[in-house]
Amino acid sequence: MPKKEWVSYRDIIKTFENFFMHYGYKKTTVDEVANELRISKKTMYYYIRSKYDAYMYIVHKLAKSKKNEYHEAIANISNCQEKIKTLTVMFFQHVRSLNSSINNADYDFELKNRNTFLEDTYSKAYYDTLNDVLSAGKKNNEIGNITISFTLKIINAIISQTLPIIKTSDNNKMEPEIVRAIKKIVE
Repeated sequence: MPKKEWVSYRDIIKTFENFFMHYGYKKTTVDEVANELRISKKTMYYYIRSKYDAYMYIVHKLAKSKKNEYHEAIANISNCQEKIKTLTVMFFQHVRSLNSSINNADYDFELKNRNTFLEDTYSKAYYDTLNDVLSAGKKNNEIGNITISFTLKIINAIISQTLPIIKTSDNNKMEPEIVRAIKKIVE
């Protein structure tokens, strides 16, 4: 197949996004993406530094859109604690909805890859929005005198340990407890 003479950065990113959705990060290679676009690896590396950079660019781009959605959902809530609650519940709903389709008998590997990719995106949007909420809450004296970066690490530890259970359980009794713990951390 003849090589293309030029390709746009947008074409490269869109092709990477399609590959990540279908094959996941680990199974996507720069060689495959370059072949799909009919360009050389050298041309590919002119536009991107690495597969990881392409992945993170796409996650950030999609997370920005999801972050806007999160901000719209909490825009009319005046209380910082309620914003945290609403944001966290929305995040759990998004992750649960991604994984509900995987829990059936006809498990689809491609679907799992897509969901992992989207979960990374939702997580980035959640933590970015939570950072904004905590910063505003601290500025407005609505929350305690916390170190935001450290607080986000604690929240991340709590969520990352409980998310596997939340993703696979039909019972969402754990979610209110997690929300309560997060709200308690920032009091």
